[in-house]
Amino acid sequence: MPKLKVATFNVEWMANLFDGNSTNLYQGPSRFNGIGRKPADVQSVCERIAGVIWNSDAEIIGIQEGPKHNAQMETFVREYLDDAYDVYSITPRGRQCNHILVWKDIGFEVRQLPETHDIYRHLQRRIEYYRWGNVAKDSISSEYFTRLPVVLKLEVGGRGIEFMVFHTKSKISDLKRKQEYTKRDKPKIISALRSRQKLSAEMYAIRRYLTHAIKNRRTDGCILVGDLNDGPHRDVFEEQFLIHNIVDELRGGFHRESALMHHALPEEAIEPGRANAYTAKFSDPTQDGRTVKVLLDHVLVTTDIRHGTAPLRLIEGSGKIEHEVYDYWVSGTKAHQRPSDHRPVSAEFRY
Repeated sequence: MPKLKVATFNVEWMANLFDGNSTNLYQGPSRFNGIGRKPADVQSVCERIAGVIWNSDAEIIGIQEGPKHNAQMETFVREYLDDAYDVYSITPRGRQCNHILVWKDIGFEVRQLPETHDIYRHLQRRIEYYRWGNVAKDSISSEYFTRLPVVLKLEVGGRGIEFMVFHTKSKISDLKRKQEYTKRDKPKIISALRSRQKLSAEMYAIRRYLTHAIKNRRTDGCILVGDLNDGPHRDVFEEQFLIHNIVDELRGGFHRESALMHHALPEEAIEPGRANAYTAKFSDPTQDGRTVKVLLDHVLVTTDIRHGTAPLRLIEGSGKIEHEVYDYWVSGTKAHQRPSDHRPVSAEFRY
């Protein structure tokens, strides 16, 4: 039986590799600091990103924090990946965009679901909820999915699998320094809790889509890949405020067995405390500001794909965090000496 490898890779503000909205890669030294900076060596960063993609050896790769425009991503594929992938993109809502790269000789039909598809009606319906610490009617917040996912239909053996690449809302909040948490700065902590509420709103929207798609047999299974942004300070908030992590929320309830999500990574790769059970590192103000390792990037599958009754079957134990591939392309601690601040995650399937 043929095998298919999929991966997800957050490429860290790839839009900064380009000269504004043009398809030209940026030339010259950076003139800025912080999030909007241009890399000191654009060509080096491009080579490192391409190296990670090549070495991961995946036929389908979900890209987060990609450039704003499809044409820019196509330029990168043409110039650094030998034009070996087709590029599928979503209409941008900001400077970043989600994309999917599909190997041109993949061997089965692939088509993108248009943004007029029913799935986007589920994802874009506003979700209303009470903000943390408020119960008054005028304290209701309204959220919608910020970064729209890209969704492909994989036609395998006459049956369909939906493949979604998503990147949830940023976890950035006003809680940034350890003193703010140590002294229990109420507005700052509530701001962090509010950020997690926004993430939960997006998980609710994805969960609603999954249940509808599987229960109504619109698809034979779903594969979700991407950056869930579930950290840092996930563990502290779960222990001290009883705010569940959003990966658990996305998994689903007991009454939705067929629509449950399962992690493609083996247990030893996601168990907290394991040396390599992470895809990114961040400073955590709730843990004395120390750098913590967090698992933000995921490959998740529905029950039929996990147990082999769908046209694609997860190969047990094949899921992994691509540390070796990533480390090979790192030459130092500066931003232009690494491919990204995230490690890719991959998994293999039989069909």
